[in-house]
Amino acid sequence: YQMKQFQEERFFAMSKYLSQVQDAVDITIEYTKQRKAFGKPLIANQDIYFKLAEMQTDIQAVRALIYHASRIFRDTRLCSIGGGANEVMLEIVSKRMGIHPSSLS
Repeated sequence: YQMKQFQEERFFAMSKYLSQVQDAVDITIEYTKQRKAFGKPLIANQDIYFKLAEMQTDIQAVRALIYHASRIFRDTRLCSIGGGANEVMLEIVSKRMGIHPSSLS
């Protein structure tokens, strides 16, 4: 049980840290638009612009990974819930039909 809980905590931690990283990049972008060097905003520097664009791309990739991983995690949990429900339904139906092992004795 404890190991399953770690998986959920990882999703929460990744989501929390991703939003903090996004905020940091957004603040940096705003700063580079306002800060000027050599008469131009820093964002006009191709190297700075490229690095910020690369960071934003990495953030989007991590966001997609979290989304995909959480969908897989959710679907596997639903399968196990569904599997348990099937067993319960089978037991109810077999008891009702009188073919459950406990009703045969």
